[in-house]
Amino acid sequence: MGCMIGMVVLVFVVLWYVVKFCLRIFDKHREKEESSRSVQNITMEMGYPNFNLGNYSVVLEQVNDAEALVAQLSRISGYSEELARRQVSSCPTCLMKGLDQEGADDMQVLLQVNDCSVVSIKEVGI
Repeated sequence: MGCMIGMVVLVFVVLWYVVKFCLRIFDKHREKEESSRSVQNITMEMGYPNFNLGNYSVVLEQVNDAEALVAQLSRISGYSEELARRQVSSCPTCLMKGLDQEGADDMQVLLQVNDCSVVSIKEVGI
């Protein structure tokens, strides 16, 4: 009788770890999907219906440092700060375009889908 109870407890413990492992894999997969959301999706979700879908034009707002860009992306997209930080570091070209131009209030850049979602999204009238 005691052996049977031990076996039942063992089965539940093993199931618990299997479920926990599966949830961890699912969470990593979900995070990967979130990080690959396109500029188009973020823009549409944030209520910018006149976003130019033909060439994915957006305006990068001039920012002083990468941390400001991380905070901005986190606020606009709903990403966690960690995920936003990864997005910023995975797209140094866009980051440099956003930081390099002195004297410009903002600039227009052409992006492809899933390229650099690190933008302060503004409506562009093209």
